[in-house]
Parts: sequence; C-alpha cells; structure tokens
Amino acid sequence: PMLKKKDVSEITGEVTTIIIQTQLCKGCELCVYFCPEKILEMGEELNTKTYHYPHVLADKEADCKQCRYCERICPEMAIYLGEDEEKKV
Repeated sequence: PMLKKKDVSEITGEVTTIIIQTQLCKGCELCVYFCPEKILEMGEELNTKTYHYPHVLADKEADCKQCRYCERICPEMAIYLGEDEEKKV
C-alpha cells in the first residue's frame, strides 16, 4: 500500500511560521517560484535598497507544509522558518 503523504510539521512536531527579513531581500523571486504550495507573492512595497520583497498570502499561510524550500533557495538568507510564538504549546 502507498504511504499517506504527511506534512513535515506532522513528522517533526515543529510549529513554525515564515519569517522574511525584508531588508536582506534582493527581489530575486526564487522563493515565490519554488514554493510548492504557492503561498508567497512579491509585494509592491520596496525595502531600503529599492527591491520588492515577498510576503505570505494571508489566506494561504495555513497551507505552508514546512518544507523549507524558500529558506534553502534564498541566496541572501532573507527568508526562513522560525518558531511561531502564537501557536507554541
């Protein structure tokens, strides 16, 4: 029988959220392109270096599977998954 696909969070027990350090972002859009759940999009806002940076779509945040593709692909290490204090038990 086939194994049921599990979210990484189900396996690790981690409760994390996407954290974007907007001032480090150079607007390459790799995180947006590679997100398998398509929960990131580039915003209209500019950081102090005049680059557009991504944000999490409000209605899609719960769809994050904790795969960490966004943090692995970011050449500037501007995006990562960190502990979500609100969901911590």
